[in-house]
Amino acid sequence: MKILLFFSEVEKIIGPGIADDQRPGVCPGVHERRGRRSSIHTSGADERRDRRLVSANFWPELFLDDGLQSKSLVEISGANGSGKSVVLFQIMARAVLSDWPQDSCCEIIFIDLTHKFDVINFVNNHLKRTLTRTHETTLTPEDESKIIQKCLESITLLNCYSLSQFEIAFTELENLIWNNSNIGLLAIDGLDRFYWEDCHQHLQRMSTYYKKWVSKLQQLCEDHNLSCCFTVESCHLKTKAEIAINYELKITKDAGGLYKLNNRTFFTDENGINFFD
Repeated sequence: MKILLFFSEVEKIIGPGIADDQRPGVCPGVHERRGRRSSIHTSGADERRDRRLVSANFWPELFLDDGLQSKSLVEISGANGSGKSVVLFQIMARAVLSDWPQDSCCEIIFIDLTHKFDVINFVNNHLKRTLTRTHETTLTPEDESKIIQKCLESITLLNCYSLSQFEIAFTELENLIWNNSNIGLLAIDGLDRFYWEDCHQHLQRMSTYYKKWVSKLQQLCEDHNLSCCFTVESCHLKTKAEIAINYELKITKDAGGLYKLNNRTFFTDENGINFFD
């Protein structure tokens, strides 16, 4: 897994005249990959115009028969502790293991704002489970290990601990996406995470803050023909502005204490999301 680390000052990451492998706070391997792909800047954009994220059988319980289309926004909403992050991780696992042209992986940029992500948990409870379900034949431990390693190498993780770091990460997205034509999914855990920090600096409604970031994501998806999935607290959507969301995945809790995902009863365990019906 590729990890980008951000400092508080933009110059420390994207300062002029600093070689990619010498920039503090950034894993050298990431920028080496970016450099190798820079020569296909234009061709990568052309490839993305006709590329759908994943095959049509991509989690049909949630995305029906059409799969998850490119240029789509997926909003995963629910109360605190309802399992939003688990749904997001399941989508990421299915995406990175999905069919992709020319024997390559669908690569993912994951911006983690809640810091619930654990690599070992992701491998054991999401990647391996999805891999077992999608492969008709039993994989050898060696083959499974190679596939898992390839999946992890296809995910770029950006950990952000403040609003300024999130804003820096967002400005860096353009470079990451332009230089890698295999990126098909942007995942964000906790889009509303830094609302109060931003509100302290600029008094605003939650709906205004939400609309600002979703509008940026819409433009990014449209420009680069990729999809974006993000989680958000449902309490912050009570005054949500009119924004076009392609897929709304709503987690609710009924009177009996059972959780429902788009009105389908489910539970989460070490195997991820499980539907009762």
